[in-house]
Amino acid sequence: MRARTLRQAKGSTCALRGAAGSSHGTGQARVADLKRLHGPLGGGNGPQVALYYATSWSQTFCHHAWMATQQWKDAKLEHVGSSGGKWQVVRLDVVSAGQPCVLQFVLTDGKGQYDKAHGGRDYQLERPGTYTLEDGKLVRQGSGDAVLVVSDLDGTMVGDDASTAAFKETWLSQHVLRGSALVYSTGRTLPQFLQLLEEKKNVLLPPDILISAVGTKIYLLNGEGEWVEDLNWSKRLDEEWDAAAVREVAYALLVRLGQDRAHFRPAVELNEHKITMGVRDDAVDEAMQFLQEGIGKEGVQTTLVMSGEGGWKYIDVLPQGAGKLQSLEYVREELGFDEKCTIACGDSGNDILLLSGPSRGIIVGNAQEDLRKWYEEIEGQGHNGRLAFVEAPMAGGILEGLSSFGFVK
Repeated sequence: MRARTLRQAKGSTCALRGAAGSSHGTGQARVADLKRLHGPLGGGNGPQVALYYATSWSQTFCHHAWMATQQWKDAKLEHVGSSGGKWQVVRLDVVSAGQPCVLQFVLTDGKGQYDKAHGGRDYQLERPGTYTLEDGKLVRQGSGDAVLVVSDLDGTMVGDDASTAAFKETWLSQHVLRGSALVYSTGRTLPQFLQLLEEKKNVLLPPDILISAVGTKIYLLNGEGEWVEDLNWSKRLDEEWDAAAVREVAYALLVRLGQDRAHFRPAVELNEHKITMGVRDDAVDEAMQFLQEGIGKEGVQTTLVMSGEGGWKYIDVLPQGAGKLQSLEYVREELGFDEKCTIACGDSGNDILLLSGPSRGIIVGNAQEDLRKWYEEIEGQGHNGRLAFVEAPMAGGILEGLSSFGFVK
């Protein structure tokens, strides 16, 4: 992936449906809606039952009643994105009213098909906790901490198929059933990510949430397997942001430098909160200064992100509230994960912000020089064990880091 450095503008702070480009759903979606699927069971609101169901049904309902009430209700199961299509889940608050915690239930697709226990009886469980139901076998699972893993893709989760596959196996066997959540934070656009997911479908898990385009877009899967944008995040980025004013300053820069020294990146790399230019190495300092001063005069709050190598640099102009760290914190807070149970993973200077927040972090063994230097600088200042610089590269390094923090057996 391309390395990135940050510089502040004045007044700123630093098997899915469809082909790539056609899987962007049109419904409403919020990261907060996934809180009912992820995080510690109960979440401080009393005991719960989590039921994970392996089925080929596109939708499933749990028809259930607690012994304490004998009132039958239906609860819709939700698809778990990072289970690779295997599990649907529902969480139910325990209702006991002083009586034994006994839940009776059957599963249905809502179209006349039912899954019942042997002999046509209701399934029954008698204590809170996490359960799986697969091929008629209802099994209570062991407990463990739910973890939020937010990982860069290229050079971190992706780059060595064997270690990516090993992460997949570990995630499915140890984390999905704990209510853990998997998030990819990447500079790729949604179509670019979907292309990668198709190419690596045998080893790369789909995430529960996708943060794309340098933290300017957040997507999650809907029940039809389509990626839907969290518009609450987009609305937040609109605050104190003026894309038209930023474009005018960028156009003025292109006129100043000429087409042989600067250009806008292709439209697929741009969005309403991300304006990206390519600038020759010998013009970068002039370009950064021009943008800082020009945007500052417009009173727009922005972050400038510089990256790339090989004769050209890329300059992303983003709203002040956008970026890998800000989007991570948004997702963490919306899902209700504690900082100590949130793990950011990266390999280059592009991930410095991602790793610089209050959460724990893993720097993989193949880290690029700019990230290594940053780690050496903060290591002298002390980071209280918040960061793990591991030996194994790429996804193998993520597993090593998770093990060092006690999240992998």
